Amino acid sequence: MEALRCGVPSEHVVEVLGSAQPAAEERFAALLNGAPSSTDGAGAPVSRSLLVAGGFGAGKSHLLNHFEKLALAADFVCSRVTVSKETPFFHPDRLFRAAVRCARVPGRSGPLFEELCAGDFWRRPDSGRFMRLVDGRARNGEIASMFPASLWVYESDPDAGLRADIEGWWSGEKMLVSRVRDPLRQNPDHRKVECRAPKAHEIARQRLRFAADFIRARYRGWVVLFDELELVAQYSLLQRARSYAALAGWFGADGAPFLEDVVVAGAITDDFAAAKIRPPGGKVSADFDAAPAALRRKPRYEPLAGDCAAGMRLIEQDALPLAAPDPAVVADIGTRLRRLYSEAYGWDAPEPRALEGPAEGSRRMRHYIRAPIAEWDILRLSPGRDPRLVVDEQRPDYEERLDLEAESEVA
Repeated sequence: MEALRCGVPSEHVVEVLGSAQPAAEERFAALLNGAPSSTDGAGAPVSRSLLVAGGFGAGKSHLLNHFEKLALAADFVCSRVTVSKETPFFHPDRLFRAAVRCARVPGRSGPLFEELCAGDFWRRPDSGRFMRLVDGRARNGEIASMFPASLWVYESDPDAGLRADIEGWWSGEKMLVSRVRDPLRQNPDHRKVECRAPKAHEIARQRLRFAADFIRARYRGWVVLFDELELVAQYSLLQRARSYAALAGWFGADGAPFLEDVVVAGAITDDFAAAKIRPPGGKVSADFDAAPAALRRKPRYEPLAGDCAAGMRLIEQDALPLAAPDPAVVADIGTRLRRLYSEAYGWDAPEPRALEGPAEGSRRMRHYIRAPIAEWDILRLSPGRDPRLVVDEQRPDYEERLDLEAESEVA
């Protein structure tokens, strides 16, 4: 009840109220069941991704919670990442670390790589296949040789401190190459094993590739969920441009490179494109033109201009709109909500009054949940009061925050 009162997403609320978005749920279930090597008919991999769009209070975070529940039940590792100042979407290293930190392993509660390495994994055939896969990727130049080398050391060296350091490096922390290279040289079987660290600008992508392979060695796959993507509006123009490019990469928009065996879903506000990408009236500051241009002015980021445009097109054209609250669904949720409130407080909650405010068609699911709770709180705590509740529509803040984080601090 406290989560519902505050509008905070909760897996327990999902269990009680379910999902009111059957189309989005069907699409997501299809992504979970899709083959990792599916193609478009011409041999090209197809992205397994879904971007949903809805207004403030439409239930986007609730839906992602529901997706997480479905993923875990289907034996997927799931990471639900909320975009924030601490997790800037344009910064690949921080985004990867957040995905690992937030990862939930089905039926387990520990850190991702600790759980992946737990049990009898190293004695099972799956570990051998995984190590051969990683070694093959290193030979093909997809990842640095330090990845298979670290696996050899982890598997053969019982030093708990060394293993913890290696798990930390896989998770995004720093570690000296010598921590892996020295044990290799001391092992007669591994002295000739190459151990070269990834280049700084490639390490996040390589860690992502390695983590996805490791997860698939033990589970059906990895699901990454991104919430509050609209917060990229508060970044500087260059940071937004890099965020659009990152969005294209994660979601596989218009041929941008992506990991075909990672299921990705995200949520963004439905008026983001009109507010930032192509505002009405032909504003010169529209991101559609300004963002790729900002990248082209920086030689370091110029190659991202195409992906930046693809990311914006994804938001404009491919986001699945969330369905407006269906009267039958609203009535059903209202009944369950009333019963839940009555049970929680040992108090017989009455039928809620009709709401005042926006027309029925423009109301969000949040209105139908928080307003009755507020009314019942008043009636329960102050008997005899006659509350009159008026709902209003809230809009997200799309104003740029130049002090969000200095570019030099995160580049």
